[in-house]
Amino acid sequence: MTPNSSRRLLIWILFLNLSPSKAWAVQGMNTQKNRVDDTEDLIINQMREEQAENIYRLRDVYMLGGNPNTKVQLSAKFKLLKSQPLYFGYTQKMFWDLLRKDSNPFRDITYNPEIFYTQEMTASDSSLKFLSVGLDHRSNGKAEEESRAYNAAFVQGDGRWKIADIPGTWSLRLQNVFSVDKTNPDIREHIGFWEARVSVADLFGDRLAYKVEAYLNVFAGGPYGVDLSQGGQELGFKFRTRIFGFFPYLMFQVYYGHKESLLEYQDYTKAYRFGILL
Repeated sequence: MTPNSSRRLLIWILFLNLSPSKAWAVQGMNTQKNRVDDTEDLIINQMREEQAENIYRLRDVYMLGGNPNTKVQLSAKFKLLKSQPLYFGYTQKMFWDLLRKDSNPFRDITYNPEIFYTQEMTASDSSLKFLSVGLDHRSNGKAEEESRAYNAAFVQGDGRWKIADIPGTWSLRLQNVFSVDKTNPDIREHIGFWEARVSVADLFGDRLAYKVEAYLNVFAGGPYGVDLSQGGQELGFKFRTRIFGFFPYLMFQVYYGHKESLLEYQDYTKAYRFGILL
């Protein structure tokens, strides 16, 4: 073998053992990294999809200040079974003496877990869209004489309506109250066996805001649910403005009646509040 032939052979061996393997190694590392990145993206997307499918709004979420105090409500529902519409719901309503006392304490908090099954109604010509059956618990977590608690079994219908191109929603809940705390034995006088909600959307079209909605909640009172003076009424206006790109709704709420808070369920309340709705 001549020196030139030996030199060519050495170069060829080096080329086979270094250049291709290095290229393949780099390509393999990049492929492995891409696979890891793709797997992480897939997991993250799956988690986001599952979270999006599992967490829903239950009631309004807002913070309103005014007279006689600040009112904050948080609410969500979680799907318990992927194949069935069985939900766990949780609402927490807080009455906060914000800027009214030095320590800014929460005057009362209502804890409201519930579990319910919701069936979607498929009849296209019916205004009833959902029918739910469940159990509801409400208490304020206080002790001794300030303790308030009761349970309820309920059936609830939710639907939509439209009159003269103005859309709206309605809700009717029938309930049976049981397991009443001994510190609030007469609370049935201010709950009744039914409560209802009706709302109207797009009150002014797109002339004043992105969206304007008004709603009325009626909470029955009296042993037969016919004495509205022993129950309560809540009127609210939701207004989403286009100014400055402000995303949350502005909200004005009025409450007249009993049992706005569990602690003072016997007292007749007149409340006026304004704030934001998420």
